[in-house]
Amino acid sequence: MAPVFNNLSDPIFHYARTKPETVAIIEGDHSLTYLQFAGLVGRAAVHLHDLGVKPGELVAVSLPVNVPHLVLVFALLRIGAIPVDVPFRQPQPLDPHKLFGVRRAIALPGYAAPEGVVVHTLDADWKAAIETKNGDFRFSGPSDNLLIFSITSGTTGAPKGVVTTQREWWERTRSAAALLPEVLDVAHPPHLLVMGEMSFSGFFFFVANQICVGGPLVLVGVVASIDTFIDEINKRDDTVFLVTPPICREMLAKASGDGVLLPKVRAMIVGAAPLYPEEKQRMKARLTPNLIEVYGNAATGFISALRPADVERKSESVGRVAPGIAVDIVDERGRIAPPGAIGYVRCRGSGVTQRFIGAAGPAAAGPEGVREGSFYPGDLGALDGEGYLYLKGRVTDLIRRGAITIYPPEIEAALASCELVAEAAVFGLSASDGGEQVVAVIVPRGEPDLEAVAAHCKTRLPPEKLPNQLFWVNALPKTGPGKIDKVALKANVAAKLKAAAAPAAAEAEAAAEPEPEPAA
Repeated sequence: MAPVFNNLSDPIFHYARTKPETVAIIEGDHSLTYLQFAGLVGRAAVHLHDLGVKPGELVAVSLPVNVPHLVLVFALLRIGAIPVDVPFRQPQPLDPHKLFGVRRAIALPGYAAPEGVVVHTLDADWKAAIETKNGDFRFSGPSDNLLIFSITSGTTGAPKGVVTTQREWWERTRSAAALLPEVLDVAHPPHLLVMGEMSFSGFFFFVANQICVGGPLVLVGVVASIDTFIDEINKRDDTVFLVTPPICREMLAKASGDGVLLPKVRAMIVGAAPLYPEEKQRMKARLTPNLIEVYGNAATGFISALRPADVERKSESVGRVAPGIAVDIVDERGRIAPPGAIGYVRCRGSGVTQRFIGAAGPAAAGPEGVREGSFYPGDLGALDGEGYLYLKGRVTDLIRRGAITIYPPEIEAALASCELVAEAAVFGLSASDGGEQVVAVIVPRGEPDLEAVAAHCKTRLPPEKLPNQLFWVNALPKTGPGKIDKVALKANVAAKLKAAAAPAAAEAEAAAEPEPEPAA
């Protein structure tokens, strides 16, 4: 395990002293050693301090994932400021200035900010100004006074700001190293591929951990196609990368012929949304035997991981709970449920955040938020006697059909097991009897055949859990991290059903009206 540092930027300077020529960042044909990386972070920290950036100040960062981005994030952390991620390609949905009162930003030319926000434009002059600085500037306060800020994706409502102290983050790092020793290996760190637009929760889960063990970051950025994505993975030996289930499914569709598609991978880490049991086994057989599914969030770090050796025997779970975090399954009153019983997931531990900006404050058992020192991720689940966690869906996704409680992942798994289905989402909509109807939306593999899909469901599900409505679309809406955006999907389907019902209702109403009497 790597040393425990005080400031998240400290590992860069530690490895600059202990192994200065080791590669820290690879971007295209260029690379930076840890000594060079530390020099850039130190000079940027001096420049930010000279500009008046204060410890504890929230600073929006809207940049592509490149060397300047990493340098500035670590420089902000070094001076005690709090970087706030703004998606580079679509800043408006997560505007930190409106949501969280951020009054300073670092961005490329053309960044749109409200009046009164100080914008530092990262142009040639700004970069040249950093180069003129010398030395280093580091905030000397304890790690409890250093904060990390992550913004949730907003799939269950308005985005929320998760505030974590750096001390809490170090606790998570130790837990993650025990959970994923082959990934966070200080003696032999792998290449970490950073692909796409890295959110800050992903940043602190993976990039900061990789820096902590002194490993190299490979900045790939946004790739044009799934084929390019696969090529980037196979360029290097001994790689680790984070990927979402939709990307995994696209790669699985490309995995034909003998052998595995990704033979050089040390670990393919799948997160952001659950995989289905049967596809985990297919991915392990056809993509890489080193498949690791993780479950966690910005408020807790890693909660659990399903390791390759457990994929067959525990395929329905998201793995064993991580060391250093206590997970319970509780009822509405917070009472611990027996093994195997379904209830609300509750997390406790020294690395679990207690602070939010936004709508995730004190909450009753179940909804996302903090209650009596414990964090509720907003998920339903069950624990078995060996400490493996089984997710049953979001609390907000629960469907009640009369006396029957329906968990959407069960129906989604049945749909996903059909060879005609590439992807599926299930949710409830109000029914005329006052209950809920089950609505399923699929992305077909090839030509859509809804009758065949419905017939397949009948072989996997009891009658009371069969979808009432089955639709197909070319693609499901996704959030930035790659989760299916059920809020948007549900609104779209509800609007279409309402529009389709309107002409029929108007026709029925017209038919019910009495014929006008003939004129005398």
